[in-house]
Amino acid sequence: MAPLNRYQLMRAHMWLAAFFLPVTLLFLISGLLYTLNIEGRISKQSEVIELSSAYSADLVRLKSLVLAELGARSIDVPHGEPELKSKKGNQYLYWSDLDQSVTLRPGDTPTQVELVLRERNWLAQLMRIHRGEAGEALRWLTVGLPIALLLIYLSGIFLALGAPALRRGVLIALGSGAGLLLVLFVTA
Repeated sequence: MAPLNRYQLMRAHMWLAAFFLPVTLLFLISGLLYTLNIEGRISKQSEVIELSSAYSADLVRLKSLVLAELGARSIDVPHGEPELKSKKGNQYLYWSDLDQSVTLRPGDTPTQVELVLRERNWLAQLMRIHRGEAGEALRWLTVGLPIALLLIYLSGIFLALGAPALRRGVLIALGSGAGLLLVLFVTA
């Protein structure tokens, strides 16, 4: 395979930048809001339910109980599949998608469970995407974004260094950015 010529590199740079621009804007906006502690709102409802027998961490049984309780409340079932999680030695059911989550955990007595329903507004959903908690496809896109950005930056610098009129300015900007980062790390 022949190495990329300048025109092919410019096209690859352009297509990669164009493809990842919407995702970059999403992470830029959500990262800014996250930094400013604007994270959205999550409404939470909790209810204790009496069981006919003692609680056991049986995923099939817990899922059917959650389905019945959500159906009785006319609440949509989260997408995906529930999973058993563990916290402080207790196993509980956790079922979540982008806009809601359902937790069913042991209650205060062996025959009680606590059903916790959380509903996220659009901003809280955006923060889940930012943290990579919005499904496998978005998680891989989140992993691909920094790799793509690195390739976009490197190809842009390589292209600029190949243009004599831009070379000096690029080297000054690159050195200034690296110097500023070094100063910030040393003084932090």
